[in-house]
Amino acid sequence: FKICTLNYSDATFLADNQMAPINKINIIPGTGLDVSYINQTLLPTNIKPLYVDFIARLLSEKGIYNFIFMRLNLIRYHPELADRHPFRIITPQSDIDSIRPSDKKYLDQIGIILKPYLSNPYTYYRESRAIVVPTSYGEGLSRVVLESTYLGIPLLVSRNRGTEELLPNSYKYFISSFNPFLMTNQLVMMLNNSKYFEALLPEQ
Repeated sequence: FKICTLNYSDATFLADNQMAPINKINIIPGTGLDVSYINQTLLPTNIKPLYVDFIARLLSEKGIYNFIFMRLNLIRYHPELADRHPFRIITPQSDIDSIRPSDKKYLDQIGIILKPYLSNPYTYYRESRAIVVPTSYGEGLSRVVLESTYLGIPLLVSRNRGTEELLPNSYKYFISSFNPFLMTNQLVMMLNNSKYFEALLPEQ
């Protein structure tokens, strides 16, 4: 028999816990997509990307609270960017339904829009200025990272099982700290970087 894992972290976990012998573990690694070579013509030119998005279940391990506090930091220290780029939380409708009305009202007041998952996420991606993936959750291979990278959407992403293997080591916008203040600073750098993909070219 053979066991396939989607990243080396999962393979190590199986070996550490003696759940499978090493010679029975096959790793299907990340694709290593180099965003500096992405063709952005896949996105429509008649729509100007606007939103900073979080696309995940409303779990602390997915970084939902980091995302909310990033919004508060942006409002306080960079109000012009906060006005220009509202945030969206895109999550299952069942998660939206579980949020208390008072919390929904607060999120709306600070410029965070709640949107339900759609069968075709391209509807949201075409309006995304940036996507934040502050996860500490074991992702396997993150679909959000794969899809947004393929479409050439700027991505602020944590180094985590199932995310860091999808991007080159030279990728510029791996999250350096889970401190929301520092994450906000990285987001500001990204939003202000008009030559984003040129800046991501690997060092020669």
